[in-house]
Amino acid sequence: MVVSALSEFGKLIQNMLEDTGLYKVMVVDSEQEAILCIQTVAFSIAILDAELPGGSLLALASLMRQKLPKMRLVVFCSETNPVYPAVVAFQPAGLLKKPFLLADLLETLTKALQNPNPPQSRSGSRTVKAASTLVTSEVPPAPE
Repeated sequence: MVVSALSEFGKLIQNMLEDTGLYKVMVVDSEQEAILCIQTVAFSIAILDAELPGGSLLALASLMRQKLPKMRLVVFCSETNPVYPAVVAFQPAGLLKKPFLLADLLETLTKALQNPNPPQSRSGSRTVKAASTLVTSEVPPAPE
């Protein structure tokens, strides 16, 4: 599950992950929708945007951990976001700094799913020498 207030960004991540053939992804654009989804589906991983409105990220992440303790949480957040230190302290199974590369997202998801004892934090970034897709939350407007 991808939780992002920017539905175009969530759909971009969904398309990239589903194109690998390794993931089936559901995209939701609010905390309320995510809460409803975790009550009916036992997701193995949730990718959360730190820029959810109202600063609800940590409350949502805590609730997700309570409801589905085996679900891995991956958060994407810019270092300039005021909630960044709290996200790091929360120790998600994966942490991606915006903007991030598709290769970094795939590596983070693989590591998060392989780790039998979440939470674990991931910091820093790596350079990918092969051609990669840079993922940012800046989605161009839809054509009219």
